[in-house]
Amino acid sequence: MNEFDLKYNIIDEKTPTNATLCGKHKRSFAYYTIQERLPIILTKIIDQTTRDKDEIADIFKGEESKDDIKEAIANMSQLKYELQTNKELTPLDGEEADKDVWNTFIGLLSENNTYFSTKWLYAECYLYRRLKSIFEKTNTLKTYDYFRKQKDAAFTSSLPAIEMVVQHTAEFYSKYTTAEASTLHELESFFYKLLRINLWGNRCDLSISNGREVKQSGNPFEGLESFESCILHDQSSDIWNCMKSGGQSCTIDIIMDNAGYEIFTDFVLTDFILRYNFAQKVRFHCKAIPWFISDVVYRDFHWTIRQLAKSENKVLRAFGERLQQYVDSNRIELRPTEYFWTSPYEMQAMEPIAPKLYADLATSHLLIFKGDLNYRKLLADVNWPFGTHFIDVLGVFRPTNLCTLRTVKADLICELPDGKADELSKLDPMWMETGKYGVMHFAPKV
Repeated sequence: MNEFDLKYNIIDEKTPTNATLCGKHKRSFAYYTIQERLPIILTKIIDQTTRDKDEIADIFKGEESKDDIKEAIANMSQLKYELQTNKELTPLDGEEADKDVWNTFIGLLSENNTYFSTKWLYAECYLYRRLKSIFEKTNTLKTYDYFRKQKDAAFTSSLPAIEMVVQHTAEFYSKYTTAEASTLHELESFFYKLLRINLWGNRCDLSISNGREVKQSGNPFEGLESFESCILHDQSSDIWNCMKSGGQSCTIDIIMDNAGYEIFTDFVLTDFILRYNFAQKVRFHCKAIPWFISDVVYRDFHWTIRQLAKSENKVLRAFGERLQQYVDSNRIELRPTEYFWTSPYEMQAMEPIAPKLYADLATSHLLIFKGDLNYRKLLADVNWPFGTHFIDVLGVFRPTNLCTLRTVKADLICELPDGKADELSKLDPMWMETGKYGVMHFAPKV
């Protein structure tokens, strides 16, 4: 044991079964994230802000912004020090509407109130919320998105793959113009392909790469069959059956994860749903503040549609214009800012903590939860026995039919076949951290 581990009571073991994920377990991804990944992420934000200080000052308010930038850099350095020395999570200040919710939550943590001793979910979410509070306290940088450049670059670098996907879907739609002109089997088969495009789009996650550029390359449709063995739990047929049972007037919700290529795949799936009238409306839910580097905020949603609609590629431009028409006709709706998505709380706490959001989701026919953080919140950041059923881990969180599309980037999972985890561990001990594998769970409305 090194001095750090002894000082902060780090245990040289994996996360025990049925225990919450926590940085105190040295052989866990939680420990690695808090010890290695998060300090790297903070360092990169500090370096980027330092490099871009003149550009940032030009966008905001000149000399006053330069002073704010200096202050923000100093406060980020302090935050990094607190993280690396396992300090307590301290109350937030500022003007964001979620401040009191966070501070009440922090006050209830009692003795488990340091980065390595509290639940990983709490520690990681707190760090990103503290990061926002640093800029929130400045006079000129309250609206500055310190992740915007990386998100925009992730989209731009994936444009060749985006063009291939849109071309492929356009060819299908030209052949099967309406639901009446198609057989249900043809639509079902294509839906499965789009669901997989959407699932594997979740691999493009800037937080798992510590902010390094992540892009989708090649033709995403061509590799789908070879990836089938990487889907560890596949309830896509249940998702299809649920979707087609909703009727033309129903609503479907997508709780988004990443900007860049992944939000594009969300739009592709939505276009299919609306084109063939499997729903009247698709509602999107984004993050209220910059979050986990690549998560979608309000600006990213509209910026992506605009980029598509002004593309020089004719097919891509038509797709973007069609998305904008859906927005204008209210068939695509971006829901109002909801701070629950950037709270520390697990989904099981939604109804008492955010009752209006829970009631809103309950009006939907199907909720599609995207990505690893949403998955962690659905599983409450607990190291469940691998065979535990998805329905069982959801507990009281059952507002309506719901599914999750997630590539595996953290060491928790449920509903695996007996012996599958051991088999994968023999192939690669780090299999739960790579994003190579995916799951598609479904839980029907109670």
